[in-house]
This record gives sequence, structure tokens and C-alpha cells, in this order.
Amino acid sequence: MSVIPVNSSEEFKHKLENAGNKLVVVDFYAVWCGPCSRIAPKIESMAAEFSDTVIFLKVDVDTNEELSEEQEISAMPTFKIFKNSAEVGKVMGASDAKLKAKIQELLG
Repeated sequence: MSVIPVNSSEEFKHKLENAGNKLVVVDFYAVWCGPCSRIAPKIESMAAEFSDTVIFLKVDVDTNEELSEEQEISAMPTFKIFKNSAEVGKVMGASDAKLKAKIQELLG
């Protein structure tokens, strides 16, 4: 499974609600953000690796300002992790190692 783009607050809520018991990792990024671009292929790899247990979404903060404000995104990339529509984790910065460790911790 690949990383799924989200284009509105409504679509975001719908994706969280339909995720069931899976973890949902949301990549809040910007097209102009160098670190965001560098980590993107690693996020795609994680999406494939964890495809049975984790859903990966991505949100462009510039085209989804309302959602970014609702989620209080102040730096890119920021990764928020949800389970059952509730935030259970957050990783700021382009560290795939930190993100992967957080995912593994939350998966137990």
C-alpha cells in the first residue's frame, strides 16, 4: 500500500474513522520543504513494510491550511499518529528512524 494524499478536513476525518483498529500515520509536509522531499521515499517504504497494520496518509500544509491549523502543525515534516481517531503519537522532523521506532512502539 502506498501513502494516500488527503485533500480536506472532511476526507481526513473519514479516513481516520474508516481505519478501524489500524494505526494511521499522517505526514504533514510542504512541497517546498527539502527535508520533506528527502524523507518521502522512506515513508513510502514504511507504508509497504507496515501495510497490514498501518495506514499512511499525507497532507500538504499549503493546500490544506484549515486541516493544518486544526492539527496545530508548526513545522514540517510533522508526523502525527492516530488510533481509533485519537492522536497517540507525534514525531517532528525528518527522522525515519524516530518515526519507525514510534510506530513499532505503538504496535507493541
